[in-house]
Amino acid sequence: MIKYKNIVSIVGRTNVGKSTLFNILNNKKISIITQKKNTTIRCVENTYNQQDNAIKLIDTPGPIIKNTNLKYNINKLIYDTIKISNILIVVIDQTSLKSEDFFILELIKKYKKPKFLIINKIDKINNKNILLSFINKIKNITSFTNIIPISNKQKININELNTEIKKLIPKNKTLENNKHFKESEDNLIKDIVRETLLKSLNKELPYIIKVDIENQTNHKFTKTLNLKLIIKKNTHKKIIIGHNGCRIQHIIQNIKKELININKKMKNTIIKINIQHKL
Repeated sequence: MIKYKNIVSIVGRTNVGKSTLFNILNNKKISIITQKKNTTIRCVENTYNQQDNAIKLIDTPGPIIKNTNLKYNINKLIYDTIKISNILIVVIDQTSLKSEDFFILELIKKYKKPKFLIINKIDKINNKNILLSFINKIKNITSFTNIIPISNKQKININELNTEIKKLIPKNKTLENNKHFKESEDNLIKDIVRETLLKSLNKELPYIIKVDIENQTNHKFTKTLNLKLIIKKNTHKKIIIGHNGCRIQHIIQNIKKELININKKMKNTIIKINIQHKL
């Protein structure tokens, strides 16, 4: 079993830029991104290299305050990840704090470990005095090792964040046996399918669709990927399929396009989708 000496977790409410920051630090797309709430519903992990040091970087879901079926599982994931982390990166959106932000800030208070507050989207803040006033205000809520205003979009102060993390990582603390962790292909495929569905279905269906891989079969020149979508209502099936099956074909095309971006070998893959109603 691999024991990680350095675990850095990114936490914060949904849609503040956690997954985008996670991808920037990894220099590639691993975590899926949409404009919809609760796009990320699991912890996404990858080895993040800081020169000779190997760091387990974790992207977490945003907390859920309202009572939903996902609330307990999602919030438990956040609790557990914070506990095992050596360094916490807390991301907020500009200078606005919502109930989910206060939930996270209260949650991390008791932990005596390095904590960075990342104020994202500073490229949208025209009045820098507002930013300075907000920084002074938030210092009274929770103590942070450092507060770093950044812009994922314009890559502002990303290098500064990297430098600050590096300062706190002991030298030569690598993973046991020099092994690196990366997300499994199955997890990446299921996430890409979810991302495509969220983008394609607008607000017609929430994040409740479950994605499973039934099987993958290899042929001489092609591979068949059989996916299963588990829906809550039978009426959802018609929405996903669309008029004369146009929408499902469009979804399959977009899934394949994204999979090829991740792995060129997926070019000759045939994708089939089976939609099942959860009884």
